[in-house]
Formats: sequence, structure tokens, C-alpha cells
Amino acid sequence: MEVALLPKFARNEPIKAVYWMLRQMVRNRALIEQANIKIYFRHMHRDYGRMYYYPDRYVIVIQPNLSRKETFRILAHETIHVAQYVTGKIREVKSGKKTKVFWKRKKFFDDKNIEDKLSRTEYFALPWEQEAYKMERKLSALYLENHNVERIFP
Repeated sequence: MEVALLPKFARNEPIKAVYWMLRQMVRNRALIEQANIKIYFRHMHRDYGRMYYYPDRYVIVIQPNLSRKETFRILAHETIHVAQYVTGKIREVKSGKKTKVFWKRKKFFDDKNIEDKLSRTEYFALPWEQEAYKMERKLSALYLENHNVERIFP
């Protein structure tokens, strides 16, 4: 577990939040225990957050200059993507130099790199993005409510 220590967070709070959120979505504890998740706070040009999948780990990158509430919303969004991979809802399969992307067992892209070439409208229309945007606020609010974060950090 790796987290940049920022003054607005308790020690390891972001990674603990991610695993807590993951447990709300994934019932198979073995899948959660196998999920090797790293969190980094880095400045990005276009996004507030990003989740990168590697065969041996998931990397979540978050903008460091967000409010606490916004950071937890972005963490929730990216954790939803982790859950999508962990449960097999979304899969990536190497095929030569390309990586095919499957959503709910149906091939969605022949080449994952096409995702970076989509317009903002096309990107937000992707089913895994629609699902993450639909669930992120409820999941982050559930975390904040269950962990009395406002009492710890007003």
C-alpha cells in the first residue's frame, strides 16, 4: 500500500477508503484480497483521477489539489473501475501488440488505445464510465457517512 501523505488525510486513509468501498461492491473476499492497489497523488493535464490496470496491480492516480469531499468522490469513481475489473465485468486480453477490451463478456474494442482517441462525449458514453458516474456520489457519501470524516477533519 502506497499513499502520498497529504495534510488533509489521516495516515493511509485513502487506501483504507478504497478497500472499504471495494468491499461494498465485491462480495467475494478472496478477489478483494488479491487486488493489489496503489494510490498516487499527481498533477494531471485532463483528468481529476485515473485508474490503470496492470496484470499484477491496479494504480489509481488522483489530482492532489482537490477538496477532501471531491477526492473521496474521485476515489469512489476509480474504485468502481477496480471493482469492474476484479469481478470480470471488464476484461483486457492481449492479442499481439493490441489489447482487446471486453465489457460483460462482449468485445467492446479491438484495441484499448482507441479509448484515448475518443471525444469527451464518446468517452463519457462508455458503459463502464456511465456505471462509475452513476454510482460514485452514493458510494463516496456512504463512506463519508460511515467513517465520520467530517468530525475528524472539519
